[in-house]
Amino acid sequence: MEEFDLVIIGRGIIGNLTALTASKANLKVLLVGPEEKPITNKEFGTRSYALSPSSVDFISKITEKDKSELKHQKIFSMQIFNERAKVTLEATEVKQNYLAQIVNHNTLVEHLSIPKASQTITCLKDKPQSLGYVQTSDGERASIEFSDGDKNFKVSAKLIIGADGMSSWVRQSAGIFWGRKNYNQKAIVSEILPQNDHRGVACQWFYEGGVLALLPCLNGNLSMVWSVSSTFFNKIQDQTPENLLHHVSDISQNHFGSLRLMTKPTSVDLAMTFADSYYGKRIALLGDAAHTVHPLAGLGLNLGIYDLISLSHYGDWFNARNGKFFDLGDKRKLIKFHENRIKKIPQIQFSLNALVGLFSYPGSFASSIRSLGMNFVDKSSLIKKRLIQQAQTIY
Repeated sequence: MEEFDLVIIGRGIIGNLTALTASKANLKVLLVGPEEKPITNKEFGTRSYALSPSSVDFISKITEKDKSELKHQKIFSMQIFNERAKVTLEATEVKQNYLAQIVNHNTLVEHLSIPKASQTITCLKDKPQSLGYVQTSDGERASIEFSDGDKNFKVSAKLIIGADGMSSWVRQSAGIFWGRKNYNQKAIVSEILPQNDHRGVACQWFYEGGVLALLPCLNGNLSMVWSVSSTFFNKIQDQTPENLLHHVSDISQNHFGSLRLMTKPTSVDLAMTFADSYYGKRIALLGDAAHTVHPLAGLGLNLGIYDLISLSHYGDWFNARNGKFFDLGDKRKLIKFHENRIKKIPQIQFSLNALVGLFSYPGSFASSIRSLGMNFVDKSSLIKKRLIQQAQTIY
């Protein structure tokens, strides 16, 4: 039975970044799952992510000597609109050069690809079958059984990391309970060419029917993330591109001038999920395997990266080779990681969930209250500074 320091289940962005982080700490890694390759169908395009400065700095640190600079579009400010109010958040308010960097999914997948000549990362496409535990010469290890079609085989590791998404095999195999709240909403994603230059400004419109975000891309396009009710989605899903853009222009009040769809819109169901625990016996959950949030704040991927930063910090990964009896899966380390994340994630989930409810409440009175609150926030540099810092805080 081959032994590893870490077994990572999931080869998406978080899984690959976790493997590269562990490799930089000189840990022996098994990365499990089908390779995620860039999407080549230009008709549908790909989504983009708003990476916080903390996320960008961490990725840069992990890939600094092996990769070229990550291609991106900086967001210098963000404008948030309601029916009769507007909040403007500026990077300069927190003495930063930018609020976030917009990075295309394909670009990020390529940037975080695993080097084929890696001496510390082994990749495996076979699906895991079962999770167990064994005693070895260096103490207890978690073991995973695989089947390659002809025969079964096992590997062991001090720590198993679940980076395998909302339907996590690791979470289920470890017996970690989880919950899900459906928003009965869809996120419509597409890339749009605007008439007016976006100038690195992200815009977001809250209205009774949903939330529309138009994010600046490197190529001059806008990445659209439009959260709408499932009922409204069913009404418009078969409409022409012109009709869809007519809705977008009305909501955005023609802020960017005339619009043209550059990619075919895709959609995804929106839900908030939460694991009861972010760790188990020699188990750690990262990203969507542990939690998902509403996309209105663009925090989803950032929270997964923050999970990894927290786990590698409290797990003391970069000092692993300094101690003879170092144990990556030590329960005390995992509890510290869990306690750190459980202080942050539910708070963010609750806040975003409250915002979804607040801005979907119908009626002129509710609209007036929302506008009053937004105008108050816009006049308070202290509150705006706090909002920006909250979104970018790791611990």
